Amino acid sequence: MHLDELLNKLESEGFFLIRVEGNALQSKEGELVFIGSLEDFLKASKALKAEAVFVINTMLHEDDFKYEADDEYDEDNNLSGDNQSVYLPSVMPALNKFKKYVGQDCAYKLFVTTGNNILAFFIRESWWDDFAQKYMEAISKWEETQQALRYSERVKLKAKQKEILDQVDSLINDAAFSKLPTQKAMIAYAIDKLPKLEEVDETDLQMKISNINARLQAKGLGTKR
Repeated sequence: MHLDELLNKLESEGFFLIRVEGNALQSKEGELVFIGSLEDFLKASKALKAEAVFVINTMLHEDDFKYEADDEYDEDNNLSGDNQSVYLPSVMPALNKFKKYVGQDCAYKLFVTTGNNILAFFIRESWWDDFAQKYMEAISKWEETQQALRYSERVKLKAKQKEILDQVDSLINDAAFSKLPTQKAMIAYAIDKLPKLEEVDETDLQMKISNINARLQAKGLGTKR
């Protein structure tokens, strides 16, 4: 149903039309949502002695094909606070078939006021539900891909850090290292010898040094602190 057709229908039924801005796809808290056909809604409105009908129309826009991801994650899986705009047809090409509807109304909302109550009736174009379903499927697909990428990056990062940490084992044969008085000094010495240890998680490095120190103690070397 086109907007002009809907407005003509309402006027022919004797209602005064009031066009207002808003979202024709959403109901508001406290609204009564009418169940039935347009004809039934108009009959109900007349029974409530409503003389005016408020009309909201919502169009499909180019921006409706984009998804604004609220939060991004860094390589440590922490929220970075950066938003990302995702063009969903690149994720799900099936959305491209809805481009022909850009600039056209996808939904209408009619409502009448009766005392302290608002009775609302919603009309959606037949293609809208299909678009909405594919839109949500595209978001899910994109989020699944992002999750897989984050997991892959974490695996790569852990492997890289393990490779760096494994180099610390060579220090067990370093006489100067084994004579250091504290594990803190051992850590500083290790970083000086192996600068890439700066990229390693501090806790992982502490555990690695503690493990090596335990091995040195087993040989009668290392520090007791």
